[in-house]
Amino acid sequence: MFSYQGTFLGRIVEFDSENIIGLMETGNYLITHEHISYILDKNGMIEVTYQYTIQKITHSGNNTFGLSLRNRTHDGGLVYDIPVNELSIIANGNHIGINHVESPHIIFDDNGIPIEFDWNNNEEHWRFITSGYLGWYYFTLDFQPDDELNITIKYQTSDPVCMRYNSHPFWIPVANTAELTVTIENNFNELFLTTITNCRPRGTLITENWRLEKPSQAQLIITYTSGWFSKNKGVFIDFSSIHEPRGSPSLHFLSVVWEGLYFPDNIERHGVFIHDFDRPISWYPNRNLSLYELEPYELVFLNRWQLRIIRNAFYARHKFRFNDPELIQFLYYNFSSREYFPDSFFNMNFTEETLSAIERKNIEIIQRLENFTD
Repeated sequence: MFSYQGTFLGRIVEFDSENIIGLMETGNYLITHEHISYILDKNGMIEVTYQYTIQKITHSGNNTFGLSLRNRTHDGGLVYDIPVNELSIIANGNHIGINHVESPHIIFDDNGIPIEFDWNNNEEHWRFITSGYLGWYYFTLDFQPDDELNITIKYQTSDPVCMRYNSHPFWIPVANTAELTVTIENNFNELFLTTITNCRPRGTLITENWRLEKPSQAQLIITYTSGWFSKNKGVFIDFSSIHEPRGSPSLHFLSVVWEGLYFPDNIERHGVFIHDFDRPISWYPNRNLSLYELEPYELVFLNRWQLRIIRNAFYARHKFRFNDPELIQFLYYNFSSREYFPDSFFNMNFTEETLSAIERKNIEIIQRLENFTD
């Protein structure tokens, strides 16, 4: 259903337009404010906004900046250029002209043998190409010494399974007092937010490195402290779908294994399984909520629709017969090779007592999150 094809733009860097490469910490500029925003619409399109306040430190130097065009589509070690849509850049209220240039490249024949190289006279570029640098957008700003410009960069992209916000190894220093704020608004129910770098809410929404706010059920705001971001220099955001076509489970967020249907002699293989937010997506969801109690904020990343699906998954695990077609679609049909379930499949004697004590507790925790906003 979804693939690692999400194209995105890297963090703003100083840019050498002659040699088509970013510049590394020249000391010309300092970022004093930084905010990034990802808004997913109901169709899975994503609007991305980067906002910066940048101060010029030196009296001379480069006034050109770049945004690396990146994606995660890999086929036999190659990467493909999937442009972003509707890119706009505004500095202090004025629209800025944008240039585009492809990265140096290598051409293969039908057998995968290199037949032509274009290094722009710099073989070191190969390291950046194989890391997914596909090209650059670059622009020039009218900076004077001690100037401070407010810059807003907006674009749209699709298939937002995996988003990286970094510019390694290129980097404009960040002021010691600057925080990085990340806003994520997810209106696309079938994509579940599973990973945000270093932010793992369990029993708290604030740590020494970050704090999390949830102004609405669809929106999260994560603020990283200046010390943490200055050291780590990047944020990785990962989504997974509620289900994948059968035979491709690597992006599952949720699985329901009905008691008595599979693994009759192993109770630990029955239950409601979700992706563990502390781990990368693996072949199967790896946290059984029928056996382990949720912590208060463990599912705070999810919106109300997603929380409702997981809450009702406990009932599906015990073969409760739903009247809601949406719950039937997501909790029975999507997790089975069957096209329908006969009456004999369902547990007509189901009561709330059929649920285990841990399942009832987890349902209570999820219900609190369904009604939770800051």
